[in-house]
Order: sequence, then C-alpha cells, then structure tokens
Amino acid sequence: MLGCIENYGREIEWPSLMVRCHRTGRALHTGIETDPITYSVLPDIVTYSRCPHCGYEHAWRKSEAWLAESEQLYKRRHTVSTD
Repeated sequence: MLGCIENYGREIEWPSLMVRCHRTGRALHTGIETDPITYSVLPDIVTYSRCPHCGYEHAWRKSEAWLAESEQLYKRRHTVSTD
C-alpha cells in the first residue's frame, strides 16, 4: 500500500508504515504513508492501529515499524538503466 501525492502533474508514491500483528505475526498497514526522511524524525511514541488479521487494536512504537515499498516502486528504484 502506498500513499500518493501529485507533484507537478505526476504522482509521487510514498511507502507505507507497517508493523507486525502480535497475534498472527502478519504484517499490517498502520494507515500511515510517509517518505524516509519524515519517518526518520517521527517520535518513538505509542500509537494504535486496528488489525485486519485478528480484529484487535495493537499498540506499537516507531521502533517496531518499518517502511514497505510496493513491488513496482522497489523495481523502479533498484533497476539499473541501460541507457
């Protein structure tokens, strides 16, 4: 899941902030999309997200979270140009 903003007529994709469900171990989207620079300055405070996997609301901190890119964005960033 990625957030998008429009910048000079083109969309810019932002990675999603993810945490792990404490009950199932599956990754869940927190509802937050951000860029790595903004993520780096977020405070490490307790935040809550409703889990679609187990139905519970999980408490989590930035130190438990990670930024997840879509496969499409990952490929675009890591493909070597042959031009």
